[in-house]
Amino acid sequence: MSRGIAFLTCLLPPTAFACGGALHIEVENSGVYALDYTRIAGQQPGLAGCPVAELALHNKSQAVPMRVVDDGDGRFGAGDRIEWLGQQLHGPQSWFDNYSTHNVYLLSASAGAQARIADRVPPTGAGAPAELQRTLH
Repeated sequence: MSRGIAFLTCLLPPTAFACGGALHIEVENSGVYALDYTRIAGQQPGLAGCPVAELALHNKSQAVPMRVVDDGDGRFGAGDRIEWLGQQLHGPQSWFDNYSTHNVYLLSASAGAQARIADRVPPTGAGAPAELQRTLH
């Protein structure tokens, strides 16, 4: 019986196995954020191997555009990362929540088109891009 089940699962396309779970991400300050595969899969193994096109980032139920840096195989795995512009909570005392000063993002996977940051080609003659001056850990 188990051989029959194993045989049937091999016939299913990889997309038949749904990616699951959501990763809760908190940010305190506004800035460009990046999380690599190792950190994401370490906290939410259900996102490992998901099609990168299905990765979605949300904040307060609103889609947040992100950039997915993929190694070219189309699956979220080693060497891949996500990048997005994180926003701090704003309000009269620099927060806009009764319970937290951290803004929360949820990374998950779902079928369909997801919000992405578009890569743009710099204009000709623009020179070399500026280097990153500091890293915050």
